Amino acid sequence: MAASFASVVAAFADQARTRAETALMETAIEAGARLSERSPVRTGRFRGAWRLVRDAAGVAAWRNDTPYGPRLEARGHFVARTKAELPMIVAGAPANKS
Repeated sequence: MAASFASVVAAFADQARTRAETALMETAIEAGARLSERSPVRTGRFRGAWRLVRDAAGVAAWRNDTPYGPRLEARGHFVARTKAELPMIVAGAPANKS
């Protein structure tokens, strides 16, 4: 018995959601790795404080709630550099991680 059109569309939608979720998580993991690699280390507290958070809509973001994080970013721009690389990360292109 042939599958109904609705069941084929539903299966396609499920597969598309799974692929989108996988792409989101792969992108987030690579961005997080770059943030961690670029984070300055004196005690390791800042580097170890990165957390991946997701809101109710499924939007993922990396957070670092250390009080001195903004000062470190102002000196090193590691968040800005990683953000600028997101299109390359999504495309799977190699980028300079330094």
